[in-house]
Amino acid sequence: LDEFPGEKDAILLLQERVSEAQRLAMIELKELQSKQKKGKKRARDNDDRQMSLSEAKKISKGGKKKSSARR
Repeated sequence: LDEFPGEKDAILLLQERVSEAQRLAMIELKELQSKQKKGKKRARDNDDRQMSLSEAKKISKGGKKKSSARR
């Protein structure tokens, strides 16, 4: 490709700004990923708790259904 005409000082300044923006974007992505991992871990813990509660409800409801079915 042919070289685009421009002032080298302006190009270097823009390159510095783009590099800084890329660095900040990478930091932000890493922070979001770490928050998502923590959120998934918490959600998994909550799911385990909810499953045990729902299982307890099924057991208690299941016992009532069995006794009414026997009648």
